[in-house]
Amino acid sequence: MTTGHRVFALAVGAVALFLVGFSWTDISTGDAPSPTAFRKLIVPQTRTAPSPTEVFRENFSLIRNQSALDIDSERLRFGAMSGVMASLGDPHNVYLEPKVNEQFGIETAGDFVGIGARLSPDPLGARVVSVFPGGPALKVGIKPGDVIIAVDGVKSAGKEVDDIVVNIRGEAGTPVTLTVNRDGESGPLSFTLKRAQVFIPIVEHKLLANDRVGYISVSQFSETAPRQFDEALIPMSKMNLDGIVIDLRGNPGGLLEAASYMLGRFFDGKVVVTMRKRGGDEEVVRTPMGRRLDMSTPIVILMNEESASASEIFAGVMHDYKRATIIGEHSYGKASVQQLFQLRDGSAAKITIAGYYLPVSEDISRKVDEDGMYLRGGIPADIEVKLDLSPTTIVGDEKSDNQLQEAIRFLIERSS
Repeated sequence: MTTGHRVFALAVGAVALFLVGFSWTDISTGDAPSPTAFRKLIVPQTRTAPSPTEVFRENFSLIRNQSALDIDSERLRFGAMSGVMASLGDPHNVYLEPKVNEQFGIETAGDFVGIGARLSPDPLGARVVSVFPGGPALKVGIKPGDVIIAVDGVKSAGKEVDDIVVNIRGEAGTPVTLTVNRDGESGPLSFTLKRAQVFIPIVEHKLLANDRVGYISVSQFSETAPRQFDEALIPMSKMNLDGIVIDLRGNPGGLLEAASYMLGRFFDGKVVVTMRKRGGDEEVVRTPMGRRLDMSTPIVILMNEESASASEIFAGVMHDYKRATIIGEHSYGKASVQQLFQLRDGSAAKITIAGYYLPVSEDISRKVDEDGMYLRGGIPADIEVKLDLSPTTIVGDEKSDNQLQEAIRFLIERSS
């Protein structure tokens, strides 16, 4: 036998002994040798990488348990969710904490049980910014500028406005006592009000230029906006006006459904937007049938860079179908649609689900440079007029608002 043959025979023998030894335990117990165990022995095993969810949980626990600071797990979770939304790279994807989500729902719905006042922070409590028509606050004499320093005898100083609002709100018909500071008064004033259903004024309207021009201001496209818009537009449609100004300056948007419904007063079954979703799926939104008013009154829409989302859709559709002239400045350029997903803890995630395209203008999406400065996008104004801001300027006042003055001039000259 040659040396090569001896080496081969030894190798075969070693393998045979290995197989017998590997299988002996199974054979001795009367079981067949396990091919799975053999494969695990001879095939290199790769360790399964942990899932992103497992990594997140491990990191969350490590941060919470190892930090020298007192950790509020709820705050940590809110911050983590905000970070997840920010990582998507779209500023319109937003995580709403429970309190913020509750407030957002109230504003979108347009009505709630309360006292009928809009509040802002103040070192002593909450300052009254505005008082809603027909609300309990107006009826008892609360005024803008009043500072609420106590609710039912409990001081409000140092508290968040949201917490003060929670204490003020309650069941309809129940009383609440507010203690307020008012400029010019020698001491605090006390008011006892009965909580009631309050409707947030989304639409304001009036007649201008010696009753020749109608003016409708829409601050948000909420659930109640179509009804309030009708209350302003329908009577004006029956007047012999030179024109109507629809003011959407500073309007951040709201519900696509509300904008579409309001556009139904001008168009029957017309395309509002085409939404293009991930994967290329498209959905076409149209105005409702049977709501169009029989009116030919010229329309001017006032816009600025703070006009976004649903307000751009409303103005863009009116402009694309040659029903309105736009005066002011270009709009923001938010050409995307968000859907609000309610989460189990009372919070919510507002997630971009599609881009939208207008009937003619198509893509109006905002383009910015590396510093976030505006380059192009939005809906351009037909007549560009920058607002002259001065201490005496009051937006919506025909005597000091130069953009509104231009709109009135345009409509009156057109009718002449």
